[in-house]
Amino acid sequence: MLGDCSRRERQMLLGTTNKGGTVTESKTEATTSTVTNKDGSTTETKQETTTTSTGSKTESTTVTTVNKDGSSTATTDKAGTVTESKTESTTNKNGTTTEKTTVTETKANGTVTESKTETTINKDGSSKATTTETVTKADGTQVESKTTATTSLSTNKATGTVTETKKETTTTSDGVKSEGTTVTQIQKDGTVTSTETVKASDSTGTTATKTTTLDAKGNVTTAAEAAVSAKAVTEAAKTGEAVTIPVEVAVTKSASTAPTVSVSVPKTAESVKVELPVQNVTPGTVAVIVNADGTEKIVSTSVVTDNGVALTLDGSATVKLVDNSKSFKDVPNTNVFYNEISSLSAREIMIGKTGDKFDLHNSVTLNQIANVAGRIIGAVDVKDFNAGVAWGQTGGLKTGNVSATRGDVLKALYIAAGSPAVEDTGILARFKDSASIPADMAAIAAWAAQNGILKGNTDGTAGLSKYVSRGQACALAGRTMGTLA
Repeated sequence: MLGDCSRRERQMLLGTTNKGGTVTESKTEATTSTVTNKDGSTTETKQETTTTSTGSKTESTTVTTVNKDGSSTATTDKAGTVTESKTESTTNKNGTTTEKTTVTETKANGTVTESKTETTINKDGSSKATTTETVTKADGTQVESKTTATTSLSTNKATGTVTETKKETTTTSDGVKSEGTTVTQIQKDGTVTSTETVKASDSTGTTATKTTTLDAKGNVTTAAEAAVSAKAVTEAAKTGEAVTIPVEVAVTKSASTAPTVSVSVPKTAESVKVELPVQNVTPGTVAVIVNADGTEKIVSTSVVTDNGVALTLDGSATVKLVDNSKSFKDVPNTNVFYNEISSLSAREIMIGKTGDKFDLHNSVTLNQIANVAGRIIGAVDVKDFNAGVAWGQTGGLKTGNVSATRGDVLKALYIAAGSPAVEDTGILARFKDSASIPADMAAIAAWAAQNGILKGNTDGTAGLSKYVSRGQACALAGRTMGTLA
């Protein structure tokens, strides 16, 4: 901090008269402090207190950061999410307190979530809260939800144990309804235990139950069970969308403490694409299948969505959700390829050169990209590099410990995507070097351009003969996986 200044303002409002002729006096005191930060931005904190002659008291705090260019921002996390919040607190004449909080989150992908919560806290510590949330995606579509929560407190006089019971009901505009109860016990020695149970259903009849427990040692365990309805499977098959499980879980870094979701699907369904909502999803969040014998396997084709992780299930399964993000010294979170490298390395599709170095700028080799393509579809194990090379050769790919071109990478990814049919290659006309694209690469390049995988060079060319760095290869592979979600 380079500088700090503050000012206090006083305002007296007299003679406010209602219809009955009653005069109400109010007095507002506002204190504003401004701090100049090292980067030239300023952070302004405004605290305002209003008291009235009827006995009510309102307190609010607003924190605003103004950049050098005059734009206003709030807190921003690693994923690029900007969070702005404002809270007002009113002390009522009957001794209760009313808090109003507005939180606005803007994600890097353009999704804006606005939550408005009004909480009334009684003198005995019990409370009732109502939250209205509106999620607006970049395309303008909206989902609204309303949550009502009540909290009650009781004390066991014999043991001194305090029990807090919170009941919460949420309904959304797209037909999801959930009811949850959380019972928290605080022992006399300060030990805290709790159990949360949430039951939810959607408009298709898909149901889910989630139980989260906190034991006396501080260990948290989350397990959920979901039953996908036949109606949901039918509708998903028509639209190509995933069936969203109607409960949300929080991932952990450790597989041993990760939440488990047991998903049952109708026996008549050959395969079902499901989306598992995650509270704190990251590019490195992966789905892990838990086999009947207890062994676990990362689902390389699981894809991070706006709400969580999507994957295709061939029948009922138990799934863990793990934040398997890796940390590489040469890939800071500001790097343009950070998300793709986080996603692919977490899924063990493209791993680092060493434990803490990704080798971002060196060229990807033909052998490496053959392994990447094979791992995307689960045909190659990360532990058997030679098997990946053999898989590539069988599939008609060039192999060798030599640099791969953009064309080589796209061909490998096209095969991984199932070699989809391409009826029209007219999109290639957008590239200045379209006339030089080989005939046997036209369908592949057109598929890549149509799906946003091939974006071309800054000079307007497709550049299929250009060598590709490991970072660029991750970007191309990551975009391909997005088409498989």
